[in-house]
Amino acid sequence: MFNKPIRHVRIADLEELMQFSYQVIEHCEGKFYCQNNGQIAFSDGSGNVMVTPYRSEIEDILKSAGYKYGCLYVPFSNEETKPEAYIWLAKIANEENWAETYEKAAEIAKSEGIKEAQLNLAQIKQVKQISEGYNDTATNTYYTAMVTKYLLHDTGKNIGTYIVVDDKTLMVCDEYGRTFLIKVKTVVNDTVNSLIEAGYKRTTHPEWYVHHYESDETTSN
Repeated sequence: MFNKPIRHVRIADLEELMQFSYQVIEHCEGKFYCQNNGQIAFSDGSGNVMVTPYRSEIEDILKSAGYKYGCLYVPFSNEETKPEAYIWLAKIANEENWAETYEKAAEIAKSEGIKEAQLNLAQIKQVKQISEGYNDTATNTYYTAMVTKYLLHDTGKNIGTYIVVDDKTLMVCDEYGRTFLIKVKTVVNDTVNSLIEAGYKRTTHPEWYVHHYESDETTSN
């Protein structure tokens, strides 16, 4: 719609996995791994324990290398204890996990005949991508992303759908599963018609994603 997501690049093998892992002071003999709190700990075969943020391909890589699931301590449950190097690994993993989600969403969109909408950008006043939640204090409205990471909770059904918030505001879940808040200069009619031409439909439960509140209500950004 506005741009294409960064392509998802999977970790290729155990050697590359080591590069995206952080060594901790724990020790473990044998080839074991354990997953907890979005992290995977595994031994390196020499008694050292490595920790890496979750990515969907990691478990298959470890299994292919002869690892077995076992009882292994997974550190960094507290954000304050995470070293800077690991924080960067987690950021990279989060971006790749979203990229994988966008690829899966694109496959769903293609199977359902949803195409890229050709919008008149000259008519658009403001665009805001929403990955989780967004508080629009100018209109006392809180918006929630229409698709979750990994398409959990059946949110994949929102791919290629839209919500008419008011005559100048749209909420759109595009063909990659990304949620956009779009504000136009005049009225949303032409933009909505462009979405319909691309195969978009109305979101069935807009009340789950658009929440109006009184001006004195406290809602975090």
